Amino acid sequence: MADAGPSIPAAIASLQTYSTALSAFTAAWRAVESHAAVLDSTLTARLAGFSELELICSAMDGVGLRAHLIVHKDELKEPTRGLDAALLVAPDPGLLVLSAAAGFCRAPPEVAKSDGDIKVSCRLLIGLLDRLRVVGVKPSPEARDEARAVAADWKRGKRIGPEVMFKQETFAFLLLVGVFGLVEDVGGAGEVLDLVVSIAGRERAVDAFVGLGLDLDQYMPVLMEKMKQKNKQLEAVKFIQALNMVHKYPLLPVLRSYISAAALAGKMIRIRGDDPASQNAADAKERTLLGTLQKFIKEQKLEELPILEEANKRLAQLEQLSAERKRAAAAAVAAAQQVSKNIEQQQQKIQQLMQPAKRSKVDNVVQGSSSQNVPRQSIHAALVPNQYQAGLNQNMLPVITQMSQVVTRNHSPVGMQNQVPVALAVPTPYGGLANYEVTSSRPYRSSTLASVPNALNVPSGHALSRSNLYSGDPLAAVSRSSSKKGSSYNYSLSNMSTYDPK
Repeated sequence: MADAGPSIPAAIASLQTYSTALSAFTAAWRAVESHAAVLDSTLTARLAGFSELELICSAMDGVGLRAHLIVHKDELKEPTRGLDAALLVAPDPGLLVLSAAAGFCRAPPEVAKSDGDIKVSCRLLIGLLDRLRVVGVKPSPEARDEARAVAADWKRGKRIGPEVMFKQETFAFLLLVGVFGLVEDVGGAGEVLDLVVSIAGRERAVDAFVGLGLDLDQYMPVLMEKMKQKNKQLEAVKFIQALNMVHKYPLLPVLRSYISAAALAGKMIRIRGDDPASQNAADAKERTLLGTLQKFIKEQKLEELPILEEANKRLAQLEQLSAERKRAAAAAVAAAQQVSKNIEQQQQKIQQLMQPAKRSKVDNVVQGSSSQNVPRQSIHAALVPNQYQAGLNQNMLPVITQMSQVVTRNHSPVGMQNQVPVALAVPTPYGGLANYEVTSSRPYRSSTLASVPNALNVPSGHALSRSNLYSGDPLAAVSRSSSKKGSSYNYSLSNMSTYDPK
């Protein structure tokens, strides 16, 4: 501001020197203003033609480009409206695209799996690589080096391969390899073709294969063979049709190899087991594959080929085999049921035939026991309806007589363990007590006792213990059965009195 004072008078003095031209100065000034307005309008029009996307690309702002495309998705849906022009404005479009996708391609596997925007980022990269290929921009050496490093990091993260589940990422990787010419840098044509086979069923698989820039005459046979090995004959047919190479690769042999592969798939299931379930599963697998072939033939309008007739013939054979197995299974079930029924009938006949033999055996046992004077068998043989009347039965009288005779001969006190020959005593009901007392009062004979078999002799203690049930006095039966009243009783008392507790 110190120099401002002297300059003002100098400026006034300068203007005074041109005072004679003031009349013409007004017209000249107006011309300058008009020219400046024209220039301003022209520049404004030119600046209005530059969009925000072009400004971002001209500044090589990869992060800004990605953010802009995520928000404005229409730019990718209609790329010719602004995206292609914006990429051409960029000093190095290849580097710009790699900068926009660097965060996605180099993300760790665990981050890539958990990131919810992974699919969005993948679609963004695919769209940018597609536009680079369309505009035909040749990548610079710097861009190619950066792309090589990105591909190495991407592949090293094990996110790319034939076995990965996210095939869209493999497709994006193939586009990157094709745009920047990195086939030899990522493992060679063999590995790249394996990736193509892994995504062969996707819609744009042919575009990815063509974008690799491989010689079709050299690598198309290799690709077809790899697809056959992976049982992707139908995808191979799509490649042949899309590339207009039917004259070099006839479709009929390829489709016949598909039928053979379907039969082999069913055979592998049959080998695992010969049971009906395995057979049915094998038929179902082969029928499913053949049904897919029928649908494919109709979609691709290949009905004129004889392959459709061959597929229908094989399906008819499978249906016939399945029906025969069902009939055989039904016949086997019916035969098994008949065999079971026959066995049951034979068992019933055997049981019926054995009934008379069982009855005769029982009768023989009853008769044999009667001859041995066994009281229990005699009671059952006589069919006594009431057990309390067993003592009235005539078959029991000899036995009871024998028991009374044995008791009279045994003068041991109750509870002694002397062993004497007595007849086997059968527990008699209480109703037989009267008959027992009546019969026991008769005198015994030695011949009667001798007739009892030795095999039936038991200790007399059992007979005496039964007497306790019928009388309060354990020697009452002895007293009643003796011919000399009281003799046995007195003798027993005399024996018992000799017991010395000391």
